[in-house]
Amino acid sequence: MNRHQFFIISILVLFTIPIVLKGQESIDGLWKSIYNLESNTDDSVINYTRIILKIDGSEGELQNYDRYFSEKKVFTNRLKIDKEELTLSFYPDSGDIKTYKFKTVDTGLDIIFNEDPLQIIRFNKLQEYNLGGKKEELFDFLTNNAIKGTFEYYDEDLEMEFHPDSTMLVTNSVKSYLTILNKWTLLENNLELFIYLSDFGPMVQMTRIAPGRIDFVDEFDQIYNGYFEKTSPEIKFDKNKLLGIWEQEKPDTTGFSSIPAKMGDREFYPQEVWEFSEIKAVKHHRFFTRDTDWETSKNGELIILESTNDGYFRILSLDDKKLAVERRTIYGEFIRDTFLRRKSLPKPTTPNKYF
Repeated sequence: MNRHQFFIISILVLFTIPIVLKGQESIDGLWKSIYNLESNTDDSVINYTRIILKIDGSEGELQNYDRYFSEKKVFTNRLKIDKEELTLSFYPDSGDIKTYKFKTVDTGLDIIFNEDPLQIIRFNKLQEYNLGGKKEELFDFLTNNAIKGTFEYYDEDLEMEFHPDSTMLVTNSVKSYLTILNKWTLLENNLELFIYLSDFGPMVQMTRIAPGRIDFVDEFDQIYNGYFEKTSPEIKFDKNKLLGIWEQEKPDTTGFSSIPAKMGDREFYPQEVWEFSEIKAVKHHRFFTRDTDWETSKNGELIILESTNDGYFRILSLDDKKLAVERRTIYGEFIRDTFLRRKSLPKPTTPNKYF
């Protein structure tokens, strides 16, 4: 799913129907941001964001988790709330007070940062599930099991590995929007429990924790439901079978026409050749040789290349003579490729001889 979507200006009618607050306690509680909207006369852009807003009488606190993994902390701001004037004041104890209007719309709450062009953050009030006390149980469930994930954000089920060091892998796909799911953490706020998946992934609220399965929910342009369930661990491929030399069966001819003539006599590998040893993987291709640390996922299905543009190879089949993989090229194409085992490193040619 695209995290940035353009909407026609007519959707702004959603933000023009305020509902009168029903008593001082009507907005007290825990709110989670749905999106950040910016609009002008030509178009509107709506972005997913992860902010928790706590309101208690005339006091409040805003916690922004958007850059949690990169900054290693949560941006937090105290608020003063005037429910009669419908305003929130940031930095209330400083000489630089910033005051913004807010209003309730349907079941949501909008903080209005600018009116022309319109800039708002829309919040929805969270239901209470009180699962914060099960944080350790959830951590153990995720890190000690093979996990299958079903979530309406994505168009396929996910086979996932959660590691105790806050790294994670989607092992059954190398699609670009799924490979960003490479970090995770558990967050607790007012007894509500959340799983945050990477800087560009969702921050979902736990709704049920049961043996073998957890349910969760999130909201953006609609409500998204999902669950993680325990699956039987299965070692699909043996890493040791990868050790050795593999040559691409068919060369990738993309860009051959742009090879400079002055490089015509240089050593040249038209096919990719990979040498896998216990720790290092060496790639020979075109005029370059590069090496990287490498590993496989726990189930052996995903080849993880630490420091090259290749990133991940998903193994489709592997035997003594042939390796079939699925991968994304540096051009963003989603392809399948086959490599053949070689007893020794093939000799390079030159562009002049090859063409």
